[in-house]
Amino acid sequence: MDDARAKISAWRTRHNESRPHSAPDWATPPNSPADARARQSQVTARWASRAGRRPRRSSTARWRCSGN
Repeated sequence: MDDARAKISAWRTRHNESRPHSAPDWATPPNSPADARARQSQVTARWASRAGRRPRRSSTARWRCSGN
């Protein structure tokens, strides 16, 4: 029984911590939080640089019927 527990524990550690997952760039789970914080700061900076701009007009605004 101890042998089975040791093998399962080793498998679980490899599966959850060192095996590449299908995350962006095949990152392992321990790398993901740091990468996510970096991506979030980039996205936040992009949105902040757009502050003060006028919103784009909807392209569907031209589709209004004239009521003929």
